[in-house]
Amino acid sequence: MCPADTDAKASKLALFIIFTSNLPLAGKLYKTVTIHLRKTMTETNIITSELRTEPNIGKRILAGFIDYLIIYVFFFIYIYAFGEPNAEGEYSVNGLPALVPIIFWGIMTVGLEIGLGATLGNSLAGIKAIPKSGINRKLTFGESFKRHLLDPIDMFFFGLIGIVTIKNTDKNQRLGDTWGNTIVVRNENLTEEKSE
Repeated sequence: MCPADTDAKASKLALFIIFTSNLPLAGKLYKTVTIHLRKTMTETNIITSELRTEPNIGKRILAGFIDYLIIYVFFFIYIYAFGEPNAEGEYSVNGLPALVPIIFWGIMTVGLEIGLGATLGNSLAGIKAIPKSGINRKLTFGESFKRHLLDPIDMFFFGLIGIVTIKNTDKNQRLGDTWGNTIVVRNENLTEEKSE
């Protein structure tokens, strides 16, 4: 027998002894992790099933109207104040200053949602966007950005696309909510027990 074979057999024997002597410990660890995961999944399912999602069409339209009224008023005032008139008498902003309205849109939608938990319109309408899991927490940047990136599609033709998708999804989600894995609920349906 060559020394390499002896070393390999010794290593295998040592590993076997180490693992078999700790097998009860590994079994306990597996059992503990499994119980914890089952408990967490059960709690998550209870939270989601208890949390009532409703279409809230009127509140959502009001919230969107408030948010985008503020955004459009800022947009028009900014263009008029800092824009340059062209031959037709219309104003336009070019170059780097043209990013200001886009940044303002981001702050008013995504920024407020991830910073304060809701946009100004949602806060005034008494609704809040939360993750689809039902956990009462602020949205992440990705969740909020996805929701609002599809606002123009959801609001197309006086919000018809958004209304149709809200009415025809099991969690009353518009396209932006579906892509962002979020739901919109009334503030009174949220409790601190559902917080992380």
